[in-house]
Amino acid sequence: MPVYDYQCVCGHRQEAFRKIDDRHKSPNCEQCGGYMHQIIINGFRNGMVGYPYTDPVLECIVKSPRHKRELLQSLGLEQKC
Repeated sequence: MPVYDYQCVCGHRQEAFRKIDDRHKSPNCEQCGGYMHQIIINGFRNGMVGYPYTDPVLECIVKSPRHKRELLQSLGLEQKC
């Protein structure tokens, strides 16, 4: 199943696994319970991650490679690839 991205009017973004036929059935916002609109964000290109994306390990939105390095440094971590 593909992952679709949604954004609420409150600014909260979330991802949801959906069947292709169900992609327009928007989830409710986890923060305010409001209606979420499907948004298009950068995807994978030539095996590279598009930005911004939600990092499942850091549990936040990563805006760029530099932003990810800064996040890792703030946690006392480093990327090994």
